[in-house]
Amino acid sequence: MFKRAATELLSLDKDDVQSVLRATVHGKNEDVFKCLSLFPYFSGWSEKSIKECCILSSIKRFLQNTVILDCADETHSYTYFIIDGFCEVIQRFVLRLLNKFSTRKVFGIHPNQNAEDDESIVVFVKIGAFGPGECFGLGEDLSNRWIISSTPIRCLVIPRDYLLQHNENNVWPRARQRISASFPNAKQIYQSVRQQVKWKRFKTQYSQRLLVNRNLTSGTRLRDVPRYWRSNVDVPRALL
Repeated sequence: MFKRAATELLSLDKDDVQSVLRATVHGKNEDVFKCLSLFPYFSGWSEKSIKECCILSSIKRFLQNTVILDCADETHSYTYFIIDGFCEVIQRFVLRLLNKFSTRKVFGIHPNQNAEDDESIVVFVKIGAFGPGECFGLGEDLSNRWIISSTPIRCLVIPRDYLLQHNENNVWPRARQRISASFPNAKQIYQSVRQQVKWKRFKTQYSQRLLVNRNLTSGTRLRDVPRYWRSNVDVPRALL
């Protein structure tokens, strides 16, 4: 079924379109080429590989507190090289209640980190950080983990499959192993959470003690203040 309607067409000269596109693509490739020179991984690449990488890659900017990689997204097909800025690795960590009938609750590591029951508690823990010159998204384990920008950040984004095609000296699996090794295991995360809870409890108790004793005087008198400071304060002479 066809219907007649008013139509507007934009006519452009082919040479003009090609010149604009050529300038745009050339500028984008130049920016990517400059960024590639910042990372030692690409120093041994051939000129042909560099040109192909410039065409396939892009530069992305992320605002602060933006999720760059999400554990819920199973299609992690790009690798991110940080040009400037910082990001954090946040992990969802599940604890379970060990003593149901005690007044003081004690939590331990939940065997199922995907659990969502009444006897479990979920905490979010910072387990790592990335800065300029580093990369992520090489296939490391991101289950229950998010990579979030802690500052405005600029990244060079390259398809991971293309990187794996240029795996001289097994550089990418070794980089992935190094990144994975930098993340703490469940026991280390649990100890970190315990230390944070103890520190928070100590701060609360200490602050309460200070508030209770805030009316107590220290016994300091005016004559205990150095004369230099007394001479620079508007104090009645009779008190000096």
